[in-house]
Amino acid sequence: MSSIRNKLSAKAPWWRANGTFPLGLQVLLACLMCVVLIVFLTGKPASALTALWGNIYEVRNAATIVVVLTLVAFVATFRPHPVNGVVAVLAAFVLMAGPVATLWALAASFVAAALGYQLIGLKARAQLARSDLARIALAFWVGKAMFLLILAALSFFPINTRFMEGALMGALLLLSPIGRGEVVRVLRELLVSRPRQLRAVGGWKVPRFFLLLSIMLLIVASVHPGFDGDAMTMHMRIAREMQSKGMWGYDVREYVFAVMPLAPQLNFSAMFIAGNVEAVKVELVLQFLVMLALVATGGGFRLRPTGVAMAAVLAFVPMFVREVSGLFIEVTLCGFILASAVLLTSSLRHKSIELALLAALCAAGASATKTFGLLLAPVILAVLVVNWREIGKTTDRLRLSLILLAALALALFFYVVAWLKTGNPLFPFFNGVFKSPYWDPINFLDGRWAGHLSWDLPWKMTFESSRYEESSDGSMGLIILFLLACAGSLVAVCRRNLLALVPLGIGVIYLVAVGAQIQYLRYFLPGMALLAMSIAYYLHIVIKRPQNVLWMIILGCLFAANLFGLPASRFVNGMMHIPAMNMLSPSPYRGVTSANYAEEMLNAHQYMGNILAASLRKTPTVLLLGCPYGAYFKGRTIYTTWHNYSWASRQSQLLDTAQFARYLAENQVSHIVMDGCTTPEVRAALGPYIQQHFPRMAELWGVEMYEVTQ
Repeated sequence: MSSIRNKLSAKAPWWRANGTFPLGLQVLLACLMCVVLIVFLTGKPASALTALWGNIYEVRNAATIVVVLTLVAFVATFRPHPVNGVVAVLAAFVLMAGPVATLWALAASFVAAALGYQLIGLKARAQLARSDLARIALAFWVGKAMFLLILAALSFFPINTRFMEGALMGALLLLSPIGRGEVVRVLRELLVSRPRQLRAVGGWKVPRFFLLLSIMLLIVASVHPGFDGDAMTMHMRIAREMQSKGMWGYDVREYVFAVMPLAPQLNFSAMFIAGNVEAVKVELVLQFLVMLALVATGGGFRLRPTGVAMAAVLAFVPMFVREVSGLFIEVTLCGFILASAVLLTSSLRHKSIELALLAALCAAGASATKTFGLLLAPVILAVLVVNWREIGKTTDRLRLSLILLAALALALFFYVVAWLKTGNPLFPFFNGVFKSPYWDPINFLDGRWAGHLSWDLPWKMTFESSRYEESSDGSMGLIILFLLACAGSLVAVCRRNLLALVPLGIGVIYLVAVGAQIQYLRYFLPGMALLAMSIAYYLHIVIKRPQNVLWMIILGCLFAANLFGLPASRFVNGMMHIPAMNMLSPSPYRGVTSANYAEEMLNAHQYMGNILAASLRKTPTVLLLGCPYGAYFKGRTIYTTWHNYSWASRQSQLLDTAQFARYLAENQVSHIVMDGCTTPEVRAALGPYIQQHFPRMAELWGVEMYEVTQ
C-alpha cells in the first residue's frame, strides 16, 4: 500500500506533491482581495462613489433589497436542489418585468435552444461538451445564430409584426421536433433528476450562494421598464422602428449606425410580441446567464465549484449591469465568442469538421454583432483547414453544407448591406480607405479612449475606470486583478489538458488586438470572459478541495466591490432608483423612478413620446434638436448630433431660417423637440423662429415639443 502511494506521489506535479500550493494560492487570493478591497474603498474610486451613494433614500432602498435577496439566496442555498434557485430567479424576473414579458422571453430562449439542437447532428451532439449544461448552452447560441439570420432576411420586408414574430417562433418550434425533445430532456435532467455534477456543487454552498445572490441583484438592478443611455439613442431605435414600420429602413442619411452590425437587436423577438422593453431585458439577461453557464463549466467541462465561483464574480460586475440595463450588445457578443471558442476546442479534441462548422456559425453571429467578431476569422479558418479532410468521412454533407452557407451568409449579411447602402462595408469605420459620401473621409475612432496603453493598465482600469469608459471610477469592481491573481492556476497546464488553453489563447489574441487600437473597457469584456472561462477550468485542477472560509472572504470582497461600484455607470438601476414598493405594485407605478433621481429630462422625453403616441393616428416625423433619444418616439426620428452626418455636415447652412424651413418641408417633419442638450448656436439661431412660427404642444422639465404646421 505504501509503495503505491509513493509511486503516485512521485508522478504528482510539484505543486500538488505536498498540498501546500493549493492552500497557499487560496490564502494568497484571500489576502490579496482584502488588501485590494481596502484600497478600493479608501482610494480614488471611493471619492467618486461615495457621492453617488449620498442619497439616504436610495441607500435605504438598496439595503432593503440586498437584505431581502440575501435571505432568499440563503434559503435556496440551504436547500441545494437546483429548482429552488431557478424559482428564485424566475420570481425576480416576474416581479421586475411582469409575467407576460418573462413568459415570452423564456419562450424565445426555448425556441433558440431547440433550433440549435435540431441543427446539430447526433454524433456531434455527444461531442459538444462533457456536461448537459454546457451542451444546452452551446445549442442555444447555435440556434440564436440561425434565428438571427432568419430575422435579418425578414428585416427587408414589412412583415415584422408581433403576429409574424410569434408565428415565426411557432413555426421554428414545429420544425424542430428532435431539438424540442432534447431541450425538454436536458431540462428534466438538470432540474428534476439532479445529476451528479449538480449534486457535487451542492456540497460547496459558498459559490452557489454568491452566484444566486448576484443573479437576483442583476435582475433587480437592470430589468425595469425604462431606457438607459445608448438604449434610447441607438439600440432600441431599431426595435422601435421595426415595431412601427414592420421593417428596418437602414437609412444612413438620418442615422450613421443604421448599417453598423447591430444584429442582436433583431434577435430581441420577445420585444415585438410583448410590446415592451422589459421583455428585451429579460431575454438579454437570459443570454447573459447562458454565457455564465459556459464560464461555470470551464469551457464545456463539468460544473465545478471553482467555475461557479468564477461565474458569481462576473454576474454582478457593475459594467455588466450597465450592459444589460442599457441594452448594449457586448453581452450577445460575449456569448457568441465564448460558444465559438468552446466549439473550436471540442472540434480539435474530436477532430470533427461539424463542430468546426458550428464554431464558424457562432463566430458569424459574433461578426454580425460587432466588427470585433471578425477577429475570430483567422482562428476559424485554421481549424477548418486542420479538420477539412474529415469531410470525406461523413455521409451528411448536405446538412454540413447548409451550416457552412448559413455561416457565410450571416457573417457577410450586414457588411454587404453596408457596402450597398454606403459604399463602405465597415461603415463608418475605415472610411479613410473606402471614402463613403455619408461620412468624412477619415477613419472613425473615438479619440477619448485611444493612446492610453501602459504597463499598469489593469491597475488603472480597476481604480481609474473613468479614463476608459463613460462611467465613474470603480465600474469594473475587482474582476481584472482577480483574474490576474488566478492566473497562477496555469501551473496545472500539461500535455493532457493543453486544449483547454484554446479559449485562453483566443482571449489573449482578442485583448491584444482590441487593446492595441482602443482602450475602451466595454470592448474588453469578451476577452475577459474568455480568460475567466479558461482559468476556471485550471483553477479546479489546482484547488481540488476549496476552503469554504477562504472563499467566503474572496467572494465577499469581490461582491462588496461590485455592490459599492454599482452606481459608477451613472445609469438608472432598479436597486437604487426604483422604490421597492413600486416593484411589487401591479399598477403603472411599478417601474416609476424615485423622486430623488436627478435625470428628470429622460422622463420628459418619454412623456413627449407618450403624448405623440396617444394623440396622432399617423406616424410622426420628429426632429430632435438636442439629445438623440429617438427610441422614445415611435416612427421616424431625425437626430441633429454626430449620429446624423447629413445634418452635422451642413449644420452651419441649416442654421439659416430659410434653409431650415426648406429642410422641414423636404423631410416632412411633423414635430420639433428642444431640450437642455440643444447647443447654444442652434438655440440662438433657430429657437426664436420655431417659437414664432410653430405652436408649442407640450413642455416638461426643460424639454419643449412644437408641432410643425404648414
